[in-house]
Amino acid sequence: MEDVDAIFPAVLELSKVIEQSDGASADLFANARGTLNAVVSAMTQVKDIKVDSPVFTFMLEVALAGAADPEPVFDPKYHMPFDSPGWGSPALWPK
Repeated sequence: MEDVDAIFPAVLELSKVIEQSDGASADLFANARGTLNAVVSAMTQVKDIKVDSPVFTFMLEVALAGAADPEPVFDPKYHMPFDSPGWGSPALWPK
């Protein structure tokens, strides 16, 4: 939780910059939103965040906005196949 508390002000600042970036290039804007979504995704791994905290509320808002974000554009070539070993046959467990 200390790491979340330490980074949260910078994450809030990134969010504010994104909200005020009407004139930014589309690629830069999409990259910034993707970075914000990635940070929030990493923050979800911290189980000590209370659901009634401002951090949790912020994370929820970013996650919902990210779910509606038009980037990245869906491409079945990259987003559909689950052919990596982790998605293949069941793992063999030692006996």
